[in-house]
Amino acid sequence: MDVSAFRWSSEEEWTPSAGRLLLQIRAGGMPPPYGTVVEAEGTFLRPRPALFPGAFDYRTYLWTQGIRHIFHASAVRRLHMARGWRRAVVGVYRARDFLAHSLVRRGLSEGPARALLALTLGYRQGVDAEARARLLRSGTVHLFAISGLHVGMVCALIVWTLRLLRVPFRVRWAIVPVFLGAYVFMTGGRPSAVRAWLMLSVWSASKAVHRPPVPMNAVALSAWLLLVFRPLSLLQMGFQFSFTIVVALLAAWPLLSKISGWAAERRGWVPRRARAEGILGLFPGRRVGEVFLASLVAWLASTGLVAWYNGLFIPGAVLTNTAVAGIAFVGVLFIWPKLLLGLLPFASADVLVGRLLEVIVRAVELLAELGSKEPLSLTVGRPALWAVALYYGSLALLLFGPSVKRLRVAAGIAACGAFALMAGGFRGTDGAEVTLFSGGDGATPSLVLSAPSSVPPLVVNTGGRNGARALVSWLGLNGHGHVEQLVVSGREWGECGGVDHVLAGVQVRTLVLPAEAMDGTLRTLAVRHLANGGRLRTFTMDDGASSAPLHSVGGNLLLGGTSRGKDRTLCLRRDLPGQKSTVSCRRSRTGKTVVTWSRGVASTTTNLGALWRPTMGVLRLAERPSRSGGLRVRSRVE
Repeated sequence: MDVSAFRWSSEEEWTPSAGRLLLQIRAGGMPPPYGTVVEAEGTFLRPRPALFPGAFDYRTYLWTQGIRHIFHASAVRRLHMARGWRRAVVGVYRARDFLAHSLVRRGLSEGPARALLALTLGYRQGVDAEARARLLRSGTVHLFAISGLHVGMVCALIVWTLRLLRVPFRVRWAIVPVFLGAYVFMTGGRPSAVRAWLMLSVWSASKAVHRPPVPMNAVALSAWLLLVFRPLSLLQMGFQFSFTIVVALLAAWPLLSKISGWAAERRGWVPRRARAEGILGLFPGRRVGEVFLASLVAWLASTGLVAWYNGLFIPGAVLTNTAVAGIAFVGVLFIWPKLLLGLLPFASADVLVGRLLEVIVRAVELLAELGSKEPLSLTVGRPALWAVALYYGSLALLLFGPSVKRLRVAAGIAACGAFALMAGGFRGTDGAEVTLFSGGDGATPSLVLSAPSSVPPLVVNTGGRNGARALVSWLGLNGHGHVEQLVVSGREWGECGGVDHVLAGVQVRTLVLPAEAMDGTLRTLAVRHLANGGRLRTFTMDDGASSAPLHSVGGNLLLGGTSRGKDRTLCLRRDLPGQKSTVSCRRSRTGKTVVTWSRGVASTTTNLGALWRPTMGVLRLAERPSRSGGLRVRSRVE
């Protein structure tokens, strides 16, 4: 929302103001239409920072968008619609909604329809958490965020359409930026899409005035314009990915062209009429090779950023993106006829094209699912910052450095060494041993037992949906792609809220559920987990007992639990060779949580209280020799 005035109470006068904020409407409230001027009552809130280094920082993300505060509205009153030039903005967004409706109203089931809206018009809200996790792990998440790939495809369609309409050459290239800019603005104006639009606008202007375009100058100009109008874009992940990949592609393109020309040299000896142009003549072998080489360069350019932000190493992204790019381009070819047929009252042709688009979307989803599996996608943890800096510094020397053979050889060796460190999961620090996460609202925290590092961690509860998001992010950044057991102790929000997010984000080998809660949501999750090849175990909470014996639930885990009204205690012991770790989590009816952790002769008890704010903590045992020669145990919560 753009702010025009504010006041602290209804007795005061309005104070003119300017700026942007995020307006949060209470649950169940309907957001006002685009362009509505509203009067809202509520509370100013500061966005919460990241729970730990490397986690998604919502405060910084909003800050880069020019937003400092969240306004949690208790009441929203509509005053009037936008006036003046803002009516044009409202018209563009209404046109977007109209096109979205005509695109998916016939011939598409719900899942592919939501994916198609995200792929074409930027409606990412319909893509569920499980699908996003697959796209992220396969390296194809850029397909569902309007980026340079989409803008380039739409630009090609616009140029082809203008050619069919016999628009003169200079006029054609002069009006391409106008249509392309409307599409970019309509889909939200993401930095990567704006960068591509600015680049293609410079390119089109050069063609319109019969001047040779210089791609690297176009990239530099687009970056300069973006940073002039929004300097904090430099801190955005999308900005960094977009410009890093494009600059690497442009710098390596002369070499890629030579390789492609060398591979297709014999093809130039054959007369055009005698050539075999590939399947239906649509995908010549040389073009497929160029797409593969471009995907390889883009993967190399993005590997360091993917490892730094997501803790992933995705070697299968080259093949996956090569295949997905061709399939997505075919899908975009059907977008125009689908939009036109959606405006007509005749349904047969519209349904037919919709079925074809659904097959294409299903193919993209299948490729993303295959690409998200090991060994095509590996969780390596967040690398050391110096390794990432060494990698990109070496790449910069290789692409832009002087043509000195020794220097290039040294840069190549350094780049390979840094690449091996990132792919091998070198982080420079060891992970914590017991970590807790809570999404707030007084919910039961999630506990992660991650010692020793050679064994997959054990997770107890989820800490609510927000706690589950932090948990999945922490596991990835610390190199844990698998969870040995996920124990859910009950139906409460902090115990089971976000289980689906955890199952989608990491591979859980064994899901452990209470037998008395195996109905409703937990039963559905159990069935899905079994269908995906996981194991399922159950345990029983003893009612009214002061203590419960520990029973094996598979693997190296022994589990027992007691329940007295709202007082619940869960105790588990993990037997590993030469080491036993016991964790007990007791939650009282007042919401206070007490965690006891023992390993060998060392033990610690921590009273966490009621966790009303999102929390991340680390429990450690520090053993120091005492004067008497024994051990003195110190516990710490960070």
